[in-house]
Amino acid sequence: MLKKIVAIRNVGRFRNSAAPGNPQLLRHTLILGANGYGKTTLCAVLRSLRTGDASIILGRKTLGTGEAPAVELLLDATPSRFNGAAWSAPHPAIAIFDDVFVAENVHSGEVVELDHKRNLYRVIIGEDGVRLSEGDAKLAADSRAKTGEISAAARAIQPHVPAGMKLEAFIALPATADIDVQITGQERTVAAIRQTGVIKARAALSEFALPVLPAGLGNRYLAGPTPSPLRSLPAAFPPLPDPRLHRSKPPVPPTPHRPWQSTATYRLSTPSHCRSGLATSRLTSFPRS
Repeated sequence: MLKKIVAIRNVGRFRNSAAPGNPQLLRHTLILGANGYGKTTLCAVLRSLRTGDASIILGRKTLGTGEAPAVELLLDATPSRFNGAAWSAPHPAIAIFDDVFVAENVHSGEVVELDHKRNLYRVIIGEDGVRLSEGDAKLAADSRAKTGEISAAARAIQPHVPAGMKLEAFIALPATADIDVQITGQERTVAAIRQTGVIKARAALSEFALPVLPAGLGNRYLAGPTPSPLRSLPAAFPPLPDPRLHRSKPPVPPTPHRPWQSTATYRLSTPSHCRSGLATSRLTSFPRS
């Protein structure tokens, strides 16, 4: 049970509450005061004592003073002191029923947050003020739209960022002019690496023996320089005749019979294979009666 508030210094409106005539608290004690005179600050001090959270008191430090907050309370026969950093001993058996308790346990929304303040209606008087307000609203809407676009672009780029690299560092990388050529080359390399397993799985090449040539065949037909294929043949095969010597001659037209000629000329052909050329003879003929 809280017996006495010995002193509260540099906490909210309490610069120094250790004044003469500070009575002890009874089982039922009523504290009255106008708004802004420390009733909520007193509840904050008791809540800090119950939870042991020093930030509740440090957040209500009196403005304009360089001294640290200090609190001394008497509970039953044991004093509890706050030295500016922590309580000597917390007392979790204390219960505080205030607006904070209602906001945490009964009703949500009793406390006005920053988002609530942003959504409050504003009353602006004057043509210039209205124009500025509309411009401010348009800029805010454009800013939200650009922020959304940036977030969407960041989400689209993030899967392509290498592990361990920040998005800003990835965006700051210099552009590569032949990036498409490099990507194509890397794709070929990756495809070749993937084919390594297929190549390793293939069976090894099989060996086969060359046929054995007959004895002496290489010496008779393959050894030595051979200027002409016909000269490399054995002597058992005579050379073939030259086909140019057997070409047929065009027929000689017959000489018409002329009675007034006492002689006639005949062309006699000799065999071609004799290679003696052509011979002509003059024969005496008698005219017909």
